[in-house]
Amino acid sequence: MRKFGKTFLLLVLVITISLTACDKKGEEKNELSGQSEVSDVSKEDGAIARKTPVHFKISDFEAETFSDEKFTKEDFAKYDLTMINVWASWCGPCIGEIPALQELKEMLPENMNIITINADAHESGDISREILEENNVTFDTLIPEEVLGLEILSNVQAYPTTIFVDRDGNVVGEQLRGVPASNVAEVYFEVMKETLEGLK
Repeated sequence: MRKFGKTFLLLVLVITISLTACDKKGEEKNELSGQSEVSDVSKEDGAIARKTPVHFKISDFEAETFSDEKFTKEDFAKYDLTMINVWASWCGPCIGEIPALQELKEMLPENMNIITINADAHESGDISREILEENNVTFDTLIPEEVLGLEILSNVQAYPTTIFVDRDGNVVGEQLRGVPASNVAEVYFEVMKETLEGLK
């Protein structure tokens, strides 16, 4: 009986840690105490803390990337689906999942893409650049400009937040908050495949 109690306690601890995200004030919070219209998401090999449907079209924009290139709305047209992960340099769970995001980038087929938006790039760009370089990322990380700030960042309640965009710049599927409990790259890949299938 004692062994079962320890196993149960460990399971609760792992789930609690995995469902942690950072709010906009930089404080880690448990995503289980979220808004009522948001429901839990579970996968066989992992869980994402929260999801809520979101649908709108991103306006034309031109943003700089940390690799000193330009990224525009037209870049979405190169892929059937693009995953956008919004993170901050002071958010532990965000930084913790960056290696898995790179793993995801390497496993995506040609019709799918991943980019990230660094929400605090204007205040902490040097720190963010160092984080990206340490993790050898090859995906684009955008420095938000006015359109991305108004249309995406203003709708983010916690970091990391993940949304999906089709080739026309429409935000589709569900907004995800938090980090999958395990097998992060695989869980995101499954969500991407399901989202793309829902567009057909």
